[in-house]
Amino acid sequence: LVAAGVLDFEDGLRLVKLRAEAMQKATELVPQAMCSLAGLDRQKVDELCERAALADPSADASVKVANFLFPSGFTCAGTKAAVDELCKLAVAARALQARVIKAG
Repeated sequence: LVAAGVLDFEDGLRLVKLRAEAMQKATELVPQAMCSLAGLDRQKVDELCERAALADPSADASVKVANFLFPSGFTCAGTKAAVDELCKLAVAARALQARVIKAG
């Protein structure tokens, strides 16, 4: 928006700060996590995400593919318990890699 001239630089900085504060507050309300998966196809990852979300007892449980890295590589994000479960399920499904990554 700043580059397009819609906002001046100072307003752009205020917007970035406001977004960061909102994201921090959201993660404090419901613990979140991200993981990196490699070695499984997208269909299998989607299936494992669904199973992991169902295994998370929290009311807002979810985990989804967040980024496509390469043909069999993805980052996934969601509630912490669901992401942890996804990593376990992915290892059991013989993923080459399934690990929680530092985010935030």
